[in-house]
Amino acid sequence: MACHKAGAIKVRRRIVTSMPDTRAVKAPSVPATAQSLNINASGGLLVHSEGITLSRSMGDSVALVSAPGASCASVNNGTAVTDWRGYAVAPYLADYNKNSIGLDPSTLPPISI
Repeated sequence: MACHKAGAIKVRRRIVTSMPDTRAVKAPSVPATAQSLNINASGGLLVHSEGITLSRSMGDSVALVSAPGASCASVNNGTAVTDWRGYAVAPYLADYNKNSIGLDPSTLPPISI
């Protein structure tokens, strides 16, 4: 079950040159066999004993949420969503304070008895 719809990746032929405080984009004449792929990504990557968990931007203090079997569950009112394994990164926690982290019960999968 996928939590998010995958977006299309656009492939364009171009060369991007970047200098301090300047960004220039050139579109030269390139042979039809030449291809390039430019991908921009932002966010966080948390490495833990069970693997890696991706997140949006994380801030200074974060928590790893482990909820096995609860894929696509909303964490802290939508600040994060658990992945297919039930892991999520709760971002922007208060440093050196108690923080309340929870799952939204309405987003949990149904329980089979």
